Amino acid sequence: MGDDMTDTIKTDNSGVVARLEKRVAELERELSSTRHSLDQVVDLAIFMCATWEQIDSWAYEQCDGDALMKYPVVQGTRNQLDLGRVGALPMNKQNLRQGLSFILLNREAEKPSTGNGR
Repeated sequence: MGDDMTDTIKTDNSGVVARLEKRVAELERELSSTRHSLDQVVDLAIFMCATWEQIDSWAYEQCDGDALMKYPVVQGTRNQLDLGRVGALPMNKQNLRQGLSFILLNREAEKPSTGNGR
């Protein structure tokens, strides 16, 4: 009787273990995909910071005092320095389009309709 009970428990547990192993594999694939998407979004953020740094430098070199008074700036020296530091990080430019697509696909689904075509 003890052996039959043990065999039943082993059989029942093997089904549970198989389902858990399958679920773990699914979660690992999902995590890998999320990490890849995160890398793409980070590369996009680095690109945007580098672009801001280039535009900001150009504006200060090319614009006169009146134009600079109307030029929008990121508030706070610390914020400006941080944007420059992020923009100087290495990035994979091949990830930019995918990063943008990831953001748009994930956020547009959450955005309520404004009714004005935006």
